[in-house]
Amino acid sequence: MASPASANNHPAGQMAGRLEVDEEVLAGLARELADAARTGVPARLLSRRFPGLPLTEAYRIQQINL
Repeated sequence: MASPASANNHPAGQMAGRLEVDEEVLAGLARELADAARTGVPARLLSRRFPGLPLTEAYRIQQINL
């Protein structure tokens, strides 16, 4: 599995100014945020790593952890 840190390079692409991220990357990011919540160690800001991330994708990441 590709790590979320490498997600900037492959599965995510730009289309018409919007970032599109596939489900595998979203799941990896969700795991990363869950690990951060569990351990108390902050995760790198997704908004900095994926500046074009649509709000719908951010909510999808949140839903994966529910």
